Amino acid sequence: GRTSAADAVIARISDAVADPSSLAPQVAAAIELLRAIRAAYTGDLAACLEGFEASLAAFERAGDRRNACAIRSNLGFAFAELGDFSGAEEALRAAHATADRMGLTDVAMVALHTLGHVLAFRDQLTEARHVELRAVEGFRALGDPRMEGVARMYLAEIAVLSRDLAAAEAAARAALTALEVAPPLRAAALAVLARSLIGLDRADEAVTAAGEAHAILES
Repeated sequence: GRTSAADAVIARISDAVADPSSLAPQVAAAIELLRAIRAAYTGDLAACLEGFEASLAAFERAGDRRNACAIRSNLGFAFAELGDFSGAEEALRAAHATADRMGLTDVAMVALHTLGHVLAFRDQLTEARHVELRAVEGFRALGDPRMEGVARMYLAEIAVLSRDLAAAEAAARAALTALEVAPPLRAAALAVLARSLIGLDRADEAVTAAGEAHAILES
């Protein structure tokens, strides 16, 4: 969250490097990845996508298959944020298959977790729930409560879309417990909880949850 300090470093890099593609591929890939992540934080999704694509190309030039696979998963996320769910599904399935084949369990779980979210928005709710449950169990096995919490939050969103509001509430509350290790991410889990509570006709509780989420965002 120290964006001003980060931007000062990024500005120094930009002053020194006009064209990252002129550098060694691994260095170019790192710079393009940095730009993509910064663009994501500012909400510039087009620049984020361009950065991921440039980073992927550079990692592939370098022969770095592990990082290329991870970036392909990030590309799937960027496509989804832009509403290209077909492109997102294609990228995420490819990333998951490659990561699984290479034994990159953490990368495979991230791809699977994002795929579950994408499938939900493609109205493939049964598969979405199955995929996201696999991701929850995978992150638990890896001992990663942060990502387990985000996966549980996605599971809650899938339940809301499926109109299984009791399951949505339970998943959102489980996400909040897991995300005690990452307080800012609790805002999104609280928002999903609020949506489920509205559907359950518990408006007062929903307002409380939404208020807590808003307070986190403001802080």
